Amino acid sequence: MDPRTCAEQILRAIDHRDRELVMTARARIGLYLKLLAPGLVDRFALKATLKRGGS
Repeated sequence: MDPRTCAEQILRAIDHRDRELVMTARARIGLYLKLLAPGLVDRFALKATLKRGGS
């Protein structure tokens, strides 16, 4: 996502007084999927974290 789009989304969220802002479609899908299969999303997140060198 380019910086301009990011800034526009942040400013829109501020104007609408949103408590949360989910920036990407991938993150939105993850949020909804976590409602249906939380363990699966947790495994995906752990795998992504370990792949990037996290602890």
